[in-house]
Amino acid sequence: GFSDLRGAKKDTYEGGIRAPFIAWWPGTISPNTTSEVIGTFADLLPTFANMAGVPTPTQVTGRSILPVLQGGTEDDLQARDYHYWSFREFSNGLNRRWRAVRQNNWKIVRDRVSDGSPPTYELFNLANDLHETTDLSASEPDLLASLIPLVEGTHEVANSRYFRSDDEFFTTHNLGVAAYQIGIPDGSGAHNGYRLTPTGTGNGFNYLPYSNGLNESTRFSWTLQFPSEGAASFLVGGTNDPTQCLTARIDSSSLTLSINYLGTSITSTTLATEDMPNNRAECLFDIDTTTGIGEFTVGTTSLPFNLATSISPLRFWGYEIESATVQASRPRWQLGDISTTTFDLGFNDENITIDYRAPYSTGQSVTAQYSTDLIDWFDNPPGLLDTRSANSQGELLGTWTLSKEGLLPRNNESFFLRVKIEQ
Repeated sequence: GFSDLRGAKKDTYEGGIRAPFIAWWPGTISPNTTSEVIGTFADLLPTFANMAGVPTPTQVTGRSILPVLQGGTEDDLQARDYHYWSFREFSNGLNRRWRAVRQNNWKIVRDRVSDGSPPTYELFNLANDLHETTDLSASEPDLLASLIPLVEGTHEVANSRYFRSDDEFFTTHNLGVAAYQIGIPDGSGAHNGYRLTPTGTGNGFNYLPYSNGLNESTRFSWTLQFPSEGAASFLVGGTNDPTQCLTARIDSSSLTLSINYLGTSITSTTLATEDMPNNRAECLFDIDTTTGIGEFTVGTTSLPFNLATSISPLRFWGYEIESATVQASRPRWQLGDISTTTFDLGFNDENITIDYRAPYSTGQSVTAQYSTDLIDWFDNPPGLLDTRSANSQGELLGTWTLSKEGLLPRNNESFFLRVKIEQ
């Protein structure tokens, strides 16, 4: 690392996370060259997969930096709005929770101790303060406010060993939180479940990882495991006040599904018994934030609703638990629907390249498909390299690369490609 920078191993100042990256590849990497492109450990697997010509595992959040090793720039990489780091220091009697986000040259460093205090934040401009000596959080309040959702909302627990009951939610009220792996681990391998125990009625909230809030159609999904009775709600809103949120509530005793907004009942229905086998609810919640139109689905029962007003931007998600302990998954979200998938076609002397951006939630499977007639579709186009990475914003970013001399271009006057995403 860099011994002259602030911080050291086990924190998220530059002295704790910045390290030189040295690569040697005769014939590919020009000798005595440098790059200012920022990479993280998460980028290594996608880079090696790209070099080997195999697809990147879907759940990986890193991106391939192979184009940079070959002499390219940041513009040649998959877009990355920000970089995120997290580390928990609990050795030598310490119990701190470090996080950091870097967006362009701005960096927020977040710390939280274990005495129930709220997080503290520092803001630095690394362009002229690489040693992080001047905290600009007081003089740049708007910028600080835009980075806090990223440093709070991106957080996930990769292993229950690192779970901290007083740090997995940004705020809690009358709610005990413990780690719980609900069902089969998702594609990320993360232990993203909670055992939520209320005192009366309790709630916990966390940020959605969007600087300006969420302002478009979104699908949320989550799982609830009830005891023999009790009720639980999933909440989204511009604030972490339950009375100001949109609420999707399940009462496991009466099998009632209901939608409430600003403390007022909007609509409700009764679930079929088979929709909650063994008191377990698999939930989908679609909402257009600009119109307030949406649908809450559990099993085969769907409850449409219309708030007749915009509820954007959404800044928080949360759970509200009534009376009894409930196990819950960490919710997932994906932006838009399949119609919002975008493709950008490019050519060079050797390859056809297609950049794509699609709605995605961790745990879903992703398959490239091809067709020659738009009727019959086949998995895994021959010769296609699929380089991709997921992000915390509910999207999958990918690049297809296909040699012009490959089997498909050589044997077909026309062919079609698509991405299939499913649970």
